[in-house]
Amino acid sequence: ENLTMALIGTLYGHTIQSKTLSALALAKYTSLEVKYVEVNPVNGSISKPEYKSKFSYGKM
Repeated sequence: ENLTMALIGTLYGHTIQSKTLSALALAKYTSLEVKYVEVNPVNGSISKPEYKSKFSYGKM
């Protein structure tokens, strides 16, 4: 069987969040590839222009 991963999108989150962990686990279980970008509000990564261009309110 040739199982290849299909990229389904980008997940912005932090590994301490249960919803992020659930989404990553589901993607792995279903053999789907998710580009994971860790966003940590403590180190200021939600204030970066790259993040704010996608999420203008700057919230997780």
